[in-house]
Amino acid sequence: MPAIVCVIGACWLLNRLTDSPESMGLPAVEVYREGARPAPAPAPGGEFWGIFREHILTNKWVWIVSIANFFVYIVRIGVLDWAPKYLVETKGFTLADAGVSLSVFEIAGLFGAYAAGWISDKLDGRRGPVSVFFMLLSVVAIALLFMVPPGQRLTMAGLFGALGFFVYGPQMLVAVAAADFATKVASASAVGLTGLLGYLGATVCGLGTGMLVDAYGWNGAIWFYGLSALIGGALLALTWRQTAATASRGGLST
Repeated sequence: MPAIVCVIGACWLLNRLTDSPESMGLPAVEVYREGARPAPAPAPGGEFWGIFREHILTNKWVWIVSIANFFVYIVRIGVLDWAPKYLVETKGFTLADAGVSLSVFEIAGLFGAYAAGWISDKLDGRRGPVSVFFMLLSVVAIALLFMVPPGQRLTMAGLFGALGFFVYGPQMLVAVAAADFATKVASASAVGLTGLLGYLGATVCGLGTGMLVDAYGWNGAIWFYGLSALIGGALLALTWRQTAATASRGGLST
């Protein structure tokens, strides 16, 4: 059923979605934005590889946020895939109770993504500070997992809600930052790169969590998630002062 919904949505978008104002006979959006910075001209003839090389391959900021997304996804997918088993085996939950806690994680994540975007917009498009703040708070939430005794269902649900709020914010901002850094001529490719690294992180998370739980128990997995959140936050801290205007001025030399 989800696949059917996606096919219907894709057909609607194919019919209704347009590439740009120019494709509809309108001027570029910069014309209507007072003081907006014009987008860089595409490579001669609109060559894909020229654009990809200039705005993706040699743009360190896109690579930094993409690698950070690798670690963000370890935390996110770790909770999504392994939290029910963790709660049943270590906290005395039933599968039904574990499902409720996980639903709180997802619902809170929606609000976290919105809040992160709103705050970063208020900071003139600086995604780095918000992402770092959220990742540090996610580390705190992960650390608290060690301290909650078995049977505390409401406490665990609240903790997973906090974790979802703080993880989904950076996950969303990573894609926004990549699009900012690559400029609009390569924004889709940049977001695609963040997704590629993110799903590699999800793959590593699935294999790594299982191996760590077998070798060291659930404490090993929790440490894995906490360290991943710290590394992701450290990488995002490198973009602390970057905005779309500053990061796109010069690829690797910026």
